[in-house]
Amino acid sequence: MTTSCNSTIATGTVTLKLLPTVSLNSPSICPGETATLTATPSIAGTYTYEWEVPAGVTNPGNVASFTTTIAGTYTVTITNLTTSCKSTIATGTVTLKLLPTVSLNSPSICPGETATLTATPAIAGTYTYEWEVPSGVTNPGNVASFPTTIAGTYTVTITNLTTTCKSAIATGTVTLKLLPTVSLNSPSICPGETATLTATPAIAGTYTYEWEVPAGVTNPGNVASFTTTIEGAYTVTITNLTTSCKSAIATGTVTLKLLPTVSLNSPSICPGETATLTATPAIAGTYTYEWEVPAGVTNPGNVASFTTTIEGAYTVTITNLTTSCKSTSASGTVTLKPIPTASISTKTPTVCSGNPSRLDFEGTPLATVTYTENGVVKTIQLNTDGEAEVTVNQSSVYNLISVSYDDLPSCSQNLTGSVTITVLPLPTATISTKTPTVCSGNSARIDFEGTPLALVSYTIDGVTNTIQLDSDGEASLLATQNTTYTLVSVAYNTTPSCIQNLTASVTVTVLPIPTASISTKTPTVCSGNPSRLDFEGTPLATVTYTENGVVKTIQLNTDGEAEVTVNQSSVYNLISVSYDDLPSCSQNLTGSVTITVLPLPTATISTKTPTVCSGNSARIDFEGTPLALISYTLDGVTNTIPLDSDGEASLLANQNSTYTLVSVASSEAGSCTKLLTDSVTISINPTPTVIISSSGTACSGNAINVTFTGTPNTIVTFRINGGAIQNINIGSTGIALLNIILSATSTFKLESITLTNPPNCSQSLSEETIINVNQPPVAGSNANLSICSDAIPQDLFLFLGPNAQSGGTWSPALTSGTGFFDPKVDLEGSYIYTVAGTPPCVNDTALVTVTIIPAANAGSNGVANICSNSDTVDLKAFLVGSPQTGGTWSPPLTSGNGIFDPSTDLAGVYTYTVLGATSCTNAQQL
Repeated sequence: MTTSCNSTIATGTVTLKLLPTVSLNSPSICPGETATLTATPSIAGTYTYEWEVPAGVTNPGNVASFTTTIAGTYTVTITNLTTSCKSTIATGTVTLKLLPTVSLNSPSICPGETATLTATPAIAGTYTYEWEVPSGVTNPGNVASFPTTIAGTYTVTITNLTTTCKSAIATGTVTLKLLPTVSLNSPSICPGETATLTATPAIAGTYTYEWEVPAGVTNPGNVASFTTTIEGAYTVTITNLTTSCKSAIATGTVTLKLLPTVSLNSPSICPGETATLTATPAIAGTYTYEWEVPAGVTNPGNVASFTTTIEGAYTVTITNLTTSCKSTSASGTVTLKPIPTASISTKTPTVCSGNPSRLDFEGTPLATVTYTENGVVKTIQLNTDGEAEVTVNQSSVYNLISVSYDDLPSCSQNLTGSVTITVLPLPTATISTKTPTVCSGNSARIDFEGTPLALVSYTIDGVTNTIQLDSDGEASLLATQNTTYTLVSVAYNTTPSCIQNLTASVTVTVLPIPTASISTKTPTVCSGNPSRLDFEGTPLATVTYTENGVVKTIQLNTDGEAEVTVNQSSVYNLISVSYDDLPSCSQNLTGSVTITVLPLPTATISTKTPTVCSGNSARIDFEGTPLALISYTLDGVTNTIPLDSDGEASLLANQNSTYTLVSVASSEAGSCTKLLTDSVTISINPTPTVIISSSGTACSGNAINVTFTGTPNTIVTFRINGGAIQNINIGSTGIALLNIILSATSTFKLESITLTNPPNCSQSLSEETIINVNQPPVAGSNANLSICSDAIPQDLFLFLGPNAQSGGTWSPALTSGTGFFDPKVDLEGSYIYTVAGTPPCVNDTALVTVTIIPAANAGSNGVANICSNSDTVDLKAFLVGSPQTGGTWSPPLTSGNGIFDPSTDLAGVYTYTVLGATSCTNAQQL
């Protein structure tokens, strides 16, 4: 049945499922390594994998990743098991990198030489090196070449730093060539013989020879053998011409055998005796002997010793039977000695004591004579003239006993002969007196004593006289005048007289009666100028006198004079005079002297005004003994001024002057003058002055020095800008500094200057100085700026505060070339604003510290096509760019965060908002 009704509309939707995509890596490997191929879907999900692989590679099947060692092209496609959609083909390539190769040399060296091993890559490049070395060799590490002295096998591998591929092992061998050896003989020769030195290589071959020889030997050069006569150490080295290796040193020694030496004695014999000649080698050993003997003597042959009675020269040589070396000849002489003789005598059998006798011996030269002296046996040797003598100082009897040679054989014989010597003692004598000094009118006795009956010779004042001592050895005589008795000698009246010289003497002095007188040349003197009291008389006499009734003594000098210094009025009277020693020979005296001492005048100088100001005068006052005359100097010129009856005088001074007293003299008769030294100095102070100065310019708020230069030790008054009077002290340096802070240009005007010390001289002043004051620059206050990285440029000057002056400069410079900071091009940090000051004001600076805060980043808009039955996804993964974390989604998702669940959340527009930090705006993306 048909009707005309229309049905409701039925709707169907054709949906395009998302085509999966996949990427495949392309690894490069070294030969022998394994590559891993991995297929990576662009969107996570569940997939199947289909691979196409090169020939020879087993297909891995449905896997996302597998390994291979074969180079070639690999492809993969994936199928999304949810949508059944299959991807397009993804291609990857496994590439084999070039394997490096290396070669290693194999050097041959002589022992002791150094071999260099060098690893040489086949292709130039950058490599690391790994070595294997024999035991005992230090591994050189990562080097291409190194030295070694040890033989063996060395290996090296290299790794290409570009491809990281490692080479196969390269092997090299260090070979030690055979070292040649050589021996050298050591010959021994007798002195004068020739030695042959021969170098013998251990192995036959072709060699060169190098010799070292002792000093004085000519080097033989490149020879295997040569001759020499010089002992010492010889060395040789050989070089193998095939291997170029040089042997160690061989040493040989040429030794000179010891030349035997022999000595032969030279015996002396007495007539009828036998001499034995003996040859004595210096070193014990076995020798043969050869003799040369005088005519008439039978040669003894090969014997070391034999006897003979014949005098003459004998020689012998010996040969050492061990070394065969023959000595030089030795000589000996046989000598026959005659029988010695001797006699004794004297020419002075009797002598005086002190004049010794001489005992004479004569006979065979160098013979020794034995004799007795008063029974005591003694010996004496005759000299080469056959003479000897003995000095005899006492009475003695001498008898000969024998004479003989001093050396062997002695050939002695007995002797007779006698000598007697007598020594007489010397006579003696002395002279003396018990009264060497007597007063005039008395006499002294001279006494002689000595050897009885001896004759004494003496002189009286140079005239020779004699006197004989009695049997008691005494004699005497009298002296009445000044006389000197000097002994000359004393002698026996017999022969020999044995005269003895004498030197003793006695002097007799007859003293005259002493005298003395008293006087003075200055009976009246001034006080301080002492008078002198004079004594005159017998030299060295002692004078007794009174001084104002007090007894005193004084001794006259060798000129008969003495003096006493008198400093006060006194009366002197003589009493007596006598000698100071015995006998005194004194006598009484009369005589008187009176001395008067006058007092000295006095004077002083003074002033009450030693210092006055310029234009004023000071008074000089003199005081002292009335009517005295004062002498003084005025600046070195001498002047005088008399004191009045009151002892006063004065004068005026109006310039710098020094008044110095010289002396004062009394006005009465016999005027006394007194030297003086007092002085007065008058100083005229000049009017003080001062100059005011400054640098002329100051900076407001900073201190400046105002300098006052003037008379030392003064007080200066001044005004600033016409204000109140102020004071400043100028010290001993003549400079005062006023350190002051000014805010505006100021005028300093001087008013007066006054000396601080009396008499306080002063003067008025009018000088002034002007100090200009500049205002300091103001850069403002330090500030901080936090600015968003995407903000518009900011003028940093606006942050320095209202007081900041414009026209300054910024450091470091900003990109703008002005004070504008652009966070997009300028770096955060500290920026210094500097305003230049007008000297002497210094520049002022302020600091702005800029911190850039990153802007909020929510990424760029994205689209998410999600199947309704898909797993949950993170919407943030669909935002383009690098969105920051920590944002919020609007409308909110069921998960409460950014996870979208297609089973619960609705399709639509979701906004991701990242809040901006301080001064930065929020960022939103869909």
